[in-house]
Formats: sequence, structure tokens, C-alpha cells
Amino acid sequence: MSVSFSTVIQKLRPMPKAATSPTLDSYLSKIPETIVSRLSNGVFVASESFKGLSKNFPAHTEFATVGISIQAGSAYEDREKNGCAALLQKCSIGATQKFKNTDKLGAKIDQLGGHFHASTKRDRTNFYFKCHKSDIRATVNLLAEMVRNPLLNQETIDKARKMQLVELKDAEEDTEGVMMNNMHIAAFDSTPRGYGATPMGTAEAVQSVTESDIRSYLSSNWTAGRIALIGCGAVDHAELESYAQEHFGDMSPVTTGSPSTKSFDRSGLAPRMESRFVGGDIKLWNLRMKVSHFAWAFETCGADCGDIVPLTLLTHIHGPYHRSQHDLVQHSFQLTYKCMTAMDHSTPTNTHFPEKGIECVNPFFHSYEDVGLLGKAFTGRPEPTGTGIANNFMDYVQLTMMEFTRMSQKAVHPNELEAAKVMYKSQLLMGHDGATNSFEDISKQIFYRGRRVPIAEMFARVDDITPTNVMEVLQHYYYSRRPVLSYSGYVYMTPSYDLVLHWTNKYFY
Repeated sequence: MSVSFSTVIQKLRPMPKAATSPTLDSYLSKIPETIVSRLSNGVFVASESFKGLSKNFPAHTEFATVGISIQAGSAYEDREKNGCAALLQKCSIGATQKFKNTDKLGAKIDQLGGHFHASTKRDRTNFYFKCHKSDIRATVNLLAEMVRNPLLNQETIDKARKMQLVELKDAEEDTEGVMMNNMHIAAFDSTPRGYGATPMGTAEAVQSVTESDIRSYLSSNWTAGRIALIGCGAVDHAELESYAQEHFGDMSPVTTGSPSTKSFDRSGLAPRMESRFVGGDIKLWNLRMKVSHFAWAFETCGADCGDIVPLTLLTHIHGPYHRSQHDLVQHSFQLTYKCMTAMDHSTPTNTHFPEKGIECVNPFFHSYEDVGLLGKAFTGRPEPTGTGIANNFMDYVQLTMMEFTRMSQKAVHPNELEAAKVMYKSQLLMGHDGATNSFEDISKQIFYRGRRVPIAEMFARVDDITPTNVMEVLQHYYYSRRPVLSYSGYVYMTPSYDLVLHWTNKYFY
């Protein structure tokens, strides 16, 4: 799904209120460009340098966020070894060949000061420091030691395994996280590798992972074609390049894989991860809980597709909702309810709307290399509706899904799209708010696009989207497609999957 179905040629139209103003354009022009280069073996070097810009960005000229991003996470594990990526990440920050135990490595991290962060996700692993500009070289030295020379003896692995099992137990209390993990399992569970694997793994798999499994994962995935050295703030690109050449220049490039389908040169990069979407639903019942967590989503294109912009705008058309907004007559969920009932029955509804039944609604868009999941997540309580039966959850799923069908078949109002554009632009600006946010944004884009799209270009793309574009992408990705649903908690009354399929293709006359 790498072909954009958005309309290429747009008719001339008046400039809407959401369009970028000349004043904002002048501000955007002051944001420094993200420079991206590659070593001969495929290692990326990226920097957003604020040097020489102390007048406009004084804080960014003294401190920097420097880190390493690796295009490898739980999606690259064998399913029976799910948790290997997280264990390797913990071993890397536990001890190295130079720093033989946790105390010595911790003392070195404390010596650098600042802030250190390490995380493993489905599609990548990140290590980064927030440090003073005078400590950048020492920071890169330590990061390279963690990535290139982790100490993988039995003692280090056992400590990492113990930490991982504790975190897994704690994660069971995060019902929203469990719900989203279950959604990925239901969506991609047909593949031996892929995004159905949870980032933290399972207790059984973590206990079965051996030293040889971790070494095999390290040699197969933490390779030159999947590593990027990224610096934001008070950094110099030429210096970062020299540090990358010093520490990663001797790594062998990856030469195997399928032919390139990207818009940039992928020679030396790892083969693409491919996942097959199957859809379905998954229910984790716990009738002792007082609340319920449930979500629905549909398959979208990958992160490098042109349809990403209108799809992201979809998450902002209704936006998030919290019950504290109940006094706002035009909040997102009331708009959905009123709009849908009027269109479905041609008359306004007098059905009681159980305000206490829904606690919050949050749209989400998980975008990966070749696939994505877009939908809505709910937290609520069973409450009776007009029929006297506590089937409000069925109403919530039905109304929000049919609202997407409405936008795909009937109309997307220009006013709701312009409001969504404003929210999307605010989100894009947040990606440039501080060196750490910039690091996270670059790490998301660099392996998929080979660059970081300039914010001025993204604003222009957003301005160019019309209601017709949004309808087209919904018709292609959502209308009459198999969704995926996940339920967790007090969810005794839920719609059947066949009924949910009907909601994705209901016509409005």
C-alpha cells in the first residue's frame, strides 16, 4: 500500500483560515534544517543544529540531545523468542566490555550528568542523552560502547531477565496498554515475525531466551544499515560524522534483501519488515473491573505513503474527548452522536445519551514502515441507554465507525477539516519543541524516508488537502474493509464481528 490515492491536481480555491500565514512562514524559516548523511556502510548521521542561532534559540545553543536509534524492535524477533529485543536493550545499559558491571556503567552515566533514556518499541530501539555541548564526544563514546560492546554473560542476562519480568508484571496493571497490545496481536497474528509481537515480550518467552538467542538477535539486527547517530541542539554535523566514522565506520554493510521500493537509496540497508493484516476481534473479560477499555482500528498504508497526511487529519477531525467536557455542547462525541442519528433516521433523536457511560475517547494512529493502524480507543462504564439495557458500548463503537462511513460516502465538511488542520499543525510544531522532541521525530522518519521532512513542506502538504482527498483515502482504506477490535475489562455486551463489518459499509441515502 505505497501508492497515494489522494487527488494530485486541485482546483483553485479561496485560502482558508487554517492556511499558513506569512507571519508563521517567517517563523518556520528560522527553524534549522535537519541535515542527513550516510557513511559508506549505510550508517545514518542526522543533526538539527542550532549553533549560531543563540538570538532566536538561546537554550538550544548550550545543550544537546544526542542518541542512537536502531531500526530493530520486537517486530524483528521470532515469535517464540518475544522479549529478546527488550532483554538486549537492558543488557546494553547494564554492563559493557569496558564497564563490567552496572555500578561502573552507572557511575560513568552520572559523570556525564544530564538525562539518559533507553526504550524498545515495535519498530525501533532508542538510546539518548540530554547533555551539555562540552560532553557530546564523551556521550557518543559511551553510546557506542553500549551498542557495539554489551556484556552478554549469564550474570548480566539474569539481571536483565529479572528486571524484565518485574516490568511485565507491572504492565499487566496498565489496562490500556494491554488492550493496545491485544489489538496488534489480533491484527497481525498470522506472521511469525511482525508487529503482533509486544515490545516487552511474554513471561514464558523471556524466561526461555538464552545467551545465544540474544547474540543472534544482536548480530542480525543491530547492524550498520539499521543504525542512526542523531544529534539535536548545540551540535555540529561534521563533528557527528567524524564520531560516527570513528565508532561505526568499521561495521559491515547489509547486502541482502529485496530490491528497493523507496524514494531514496537503500543500498546497505536491512530488508523491509512485512506484516500481513488479518483483522478480527479479541476480548479480555474481567467482570470484577468497574470500567471497560475498548478500541477499534483499520489497516492503513506505511509511513512513507502520501496518504499519511489525510489519514492523520482524520484523527483530528473529532479529536480526543474527556467527560469533564460534558458541559461543552459541541464536544466531539456529542457531535458524532447528533450527526449520526440525524443522518441515519432523518430526524433528530430524543434518545438519552448516558454521559457517565464514557470517560474518555482518544484517536490514535500507529504508523510503521509498510502498514499502520488508525482508530479510536475508549474508556467507559456500562450504562443503560434508551432501551434500558446497558449496551452503550455497542452504541459508541457503532456511532464512531459509522461516522467514518459517513465521511467516506456522504461528505466531509470543510469547516471540520479546517479545524483538524489547525490541530495537526500544532502537533507538527510540538515535534520541534525542544531537542528531545526533535530526536524522537527524526528517529521516526529517517529509516522510512531517508530524511526529515521540513516543517514548511509538511504545512504545505496539509494546506493542500481537500475534503475530497479525505473521502478518497477513507473509501480506499476503511470502507468495507476488515477492522480490528480489542476489548478489556467489564465488556460483557459487545457487538458481533459480523455486525461490525456491516458498520463499515452502511450506505447513507
